[in-house]
Amino acid sequence: MSEVYRSFEPGLHTLTWSSLNIDAYIAKVHRSLDRFESSISNINKLIAEKIDHILDDELMNSSCLLFSIDYLRSKLWSPTEFVTQMRSHLNEQSIIIGEKLSQIQQTFREVEDMLKLNSTTTQKSRSSTSSTRRVKSTTPAINNEAMLTFIRYYYDKMNYCIQKLIERSLIHFIELASITETKYLIDQTKLIRFLFEGQNIDEHSMNIDQQRIKYRLI
Repeated sequence: MSEVYRSFEPGLHTLTWSSLNIDAYIAKVHRSLDRFESSISNINKLIAEKIDHILDDELMNSSCLLFSIDYLRSKLWSPTEFVTQMRSHLNEQSIIIGEKLSQIQQTFREVEDMLKLNSTTTQKSRSSTSSTRRVKSTTPAINNEAMLTFIRYYYDKMNYCIQKLIERSLIHFIELASITETKYLIDQTKLIRFLFEGQNIDEHSMNIDQQRIKYRLI
């Protein structure tokens, strides 16, 4: 922004329509605007790839949970073993999710650096050698409030994603762990007939919820 402002300065203070170097001035302004548009495009690409992708495509994905369903169904668990192993498994999953959130926070700093908001030194306006120039103008400082607004927006979005992730995980866990008496008896009857009676059962009737029976037998 400061470069764009400086490129416009001569037209605001020294140049007139009769100035001989107006064509060079216009070309300089266009170059500054092109660089500015390129910077904005790079920033938007960075946000899309390193922030929005993680939040929208990964953490908000319906398959993203605090535990692995395949791991939960991988064996028959004793109550003590289940509590111990699931605590360890949840910690591992939390670390993975935490790393994704750390990547987002690192991207905040990258965006801030690209916008040159970290610099504590102010750039001085280039002095003109023209004898007609008497007043020096200063480049307006970029307001850090814009960056703070940007960070607050994505922190709110991160909190929302984590909230939905926890909610989604609890719903899946309840569905896996719960069973009605009727459903249990139906599945148990199917399994007994299939194992001991040797009856020919079509594929549809063999749809036995063996995982629920596992949990019930525990």
